[in-house]
Amino acid sequence: MSCLGQPCLLSWPLRASPVRPPPPRSFEELREGQLLDGKVAVFGETGVLLDIGFDVLARLQCSYEQRKRIWRTDVLRGLRVELVEWESRRVHVSFDGLLDLVEGRLVIEQLRRGQILSGTVVSTALVDVNAERKALILGPRDQVFKLRRNEILEGLRVARVRKGKLDVRLPGLEERVAGRGLLVKDPSG
Repeated sequence: MSCLGQPCLLSWPLRASPVRPPPPRSFEELREGQLLDGKVAVFGETGVLLDIGFDVLARLQCSYEQRKRIWRTDVLRGLRVELVEWESRRVHVSFDGLLDLVEGRLVIEQLRRGQILSGTVVSTALVDVNAERKALILGPRDQVFKLRRNEILEGLRVARVRKGKLDVRLPGLEERVAGRGLLVKDPSG
């Protein structure tokens, strides 16, 4: 029985049916002062629209500089419903943790070649430098592939910034990984 790669429910008689997400809660259930969580859904001119699990998106107003530091993968916990516009079916929320969330986050377009960063290896050749996207580590493949996940890298140098992508180099990479073997999974299990 297959549900085309989706989770399935089995019912009697035995047949597979796809699991459906719960329907969104109704707009009428929203109350001012209510605390909610929301996932970034859409970036707008004056802020961000958040999926709060209701049949409408909530508006979080923020500055352009703050909006550039909010990431599509962010889930904001503790949103407060400030205003519910019943006629236009709009919800306005505030987020007390907004300044803490965006503080220290880098905007790729503002980085310059030669700038020094630090970061943590998250997967093969990718490092998290606290920007909206991961940076690609440039260098000889046999050396880059010897870096280990969660390894902290200091002194990363911005090599290239283009089209929202960031490439970095690690001076001294050869010495850092000298003596390490490549991390290869054993096919036998």
